[in-house]
Amino acid sequence: MSLILVDGPNLYNDVGRYLAIQEPPPRSYFTDWFDIDRLVRATVPEIDRWKNDLGIVLVHSRNKLGESGAAHHLAGAHEVDPFWARQGANPRSSSLLIEIPGSGGKKEAGVDVAIVTYLFETMTSWDLAILFAADADFVPAVWSLRRKGKSILCASRDTGQRGPLVQACQDYRPWDAAFLDADAAMARALEHDGAFDKFLDAMAHKHPRVSVKGGQLIVSSTTKAQFDGNDQNKLRDALKPLHNFGLSPVGGQGPAPSLVLTPGADFPADRAAIVLEGVARQARRSPGARWKQLFS
Repeated sequence: MSLILVDGPNLYNDVGRYLAIQEPPPRSYFTDWFDIDRLVRATVPEIDRWKNDLGIVLVHSRNKLGESGAAHHLAGAHEVDPFWARQGANPRSSSLLIEIPGSGGKKEAGVDVAIVTYLFETMTSWDLAILFAADADFVPAVWSLRRKGKSILCASRDTGQRGPLVQACQDYRPWDAAFLDADAAMARALEHDGAFDKFLDAMAHKHPRVSVKGGQLIVSSTTKAQFDGNDQNKLRDALKPLHNFGLSPVGGQGPAPSLVLTPGADFPADRAAIVLEGVARQARRSPGARWKQLFS
């Protein structure tokens, strides 16, 4: 049995710091698109094969997300309840709110202690725990649990340094940065009134439909009019941010009823599928972007 515990606020801010040095995604990436469970699955892909696990527990407070400095203009401070409710509603996920009366709004008071407490309270139910955390405060608890025969793995942003928690755990997984880059790029490419929306508007006479199937993003014409080479080039331009994906027409180089976005040779198909799972989730979430209205 396995358990995955996530230090929610620290992970959120670390993602903000990481993406701040990349090409920034739209603000809506954090408020609407980013899914912790998908980052977990991209980083530890074998969990999709585990049948008897305790799921992903996201520990957080009511403090506003985002911070001054590098992460602020990306993550931004915003209402936390909708964000954590959305995270807890994702597959195999639950959110654990920590509130300490009289803490005076101290930053993330009690979150680390709650994670340690949860580990010990549930220790008879798991053999392997995966901590999405980097705080050295967890080190004594990790050593204690290891002395009791438990296996502990930790996962965090790869900064090139191996801190005390990494040294205490039996194994370490850096976040799948390629997944994060591709996920943020997808959010840029598909943002409201962006290049993809404009392409679909230009193709309105072909009544396009958008779908995600078999790890591919598919744009189909629902009329007899097919997509020609000029249309294919326009879509390639619209989806330029997606460096890890390639576009191909169905049926060869001539006019085609569908254009298919597939993962590139250097991007694992299972990671690409997790990125495209985010697209399908977005289509079911907040309205706005043109492509969501055409999603099937």
